[in-house]
Amino acid sequence: MGLWVNPDTGETRQTTCGTIHYSAKGAHIVPAYPEEE
Repeated sequence: MGLWVNPDTGETRQTTCGTIHYSAKGAHIVPAYPEEE
């Protein structure tokens, strides 16, 4: 999916999860917090 970035610390982690954001310009998939293994 991509990289998730922690907005507080700047830490990045690989993720396979995403959130769909809808707007007047279309839909966008945004990387979400990765699931713990």
